[in-house]
Amino acid sequence: VRLPLPEELRREEEVIEPDGINDNWVRIGEEVTEILEHKPGELYVRRIIRHKYAVKQASQEQEEPAVRVAALPPLPLPRSNAGPSLLAELLINKYEYHLPFHRQIKMLKQTGV
Repeated sequence: VRLPLPEELRREEEVIEPDGINDNWVRIGEEVTEILEHKPGELYVRRIIRHKYAVKQASQEQEEPAVRVAALPPLPLPRSNAGPSLLAELLINKYEYHLPFHRQIKMLKQTGV
């Protein structure tokens, strides 16, 4: 089970809308995915918000789904909250600067992650 990311980290929101939404659709909620990202000297959370829509009036011959949610962009590790920039930083630290993973984990714990 993934632990929630610390609330004190800065959040950048990215909203993704599904294709083919018109006046016959109504928004019923949203799916939020939080991914931990890295910029030099800073960790932040990338929030991907995907709005969920349902059909107002379903027709008899309609074969498409009654609920639509935009697809999640491809991630390097599905079902993980580590973003590509954080993974790249971990690998660079490991293989370029010879920092073992247990030291990197200790460094992340000191920042509250």
